[in-house]
Amino acid sequence: MTSPAWSGHTTKGWVIVTTTRPSAPSGAKPAPSRSSRVQWWRLPFSADTWRQTFYVLLALPVGLVSVPLALLGRYQAAARLQRSLARRYLALRIDGPAPCDSAGRVLAHAVLSLPLNLVLLALTVYLWSLVPANLAYPLRPGTMDSYQHSWGGPSLAGAWAVHAAVGVVFLFANPWLVKAITWLQGRLARRLLGRG
Repeated sequence: MTSPAWSGHTTKGWVIVTTTRPSAPSGAKPAPSRSSRVQWWRLPFSADTWRQTFYVLLALPVGLVSVPLALLGRYQAAARLQRSLARRYLALRIDGPAPCDSAGRVLAHAVLSLPLNLVLLALTVYLWSLVPANLAYPLRPGTMDSYQHSWGGPSLAGAWAVHAAVGVVFLFANPWLVKAITWLQGRLARRLLGRG
């Protein structure tokens, strides 16, 4: 890496210093700006994480609507609905396929994504529900009768500490799991709803 070039000009007792940044080699991608990177400890609270989570929650109902639309010949509406969901919540820009093969591809996406979206929805809801269930362990029904035999027992403080630690682990692991889930869904959408 080269250092910036410095040039100085003197104008009536003042020195004006300017810098020029070296340009990146052709074809190189610039490093992401600091504002576009989210530190790992902020990830559970970032808007991107919750947009992706909402995508997972909405993908199944949209898929359920898209199947009959595509079967009834309204595949353009089904494709528009699925693309707009991906654009809004995953920030994916998906260009439509060629008109001659779009009906089959839209129907294929709607049908193939249904079981995937069902499994991923159940998994996402379960994983996010583990966070409050473990952080608020003493508030769960039946806790006062059984904490002696649970993880961290025989004291309530020990049981709560162990369950809270599990809740914190899932709080910071879930955004990465949601990213992986939405990457898979986005890849399927690009493959079947896009140009190829």
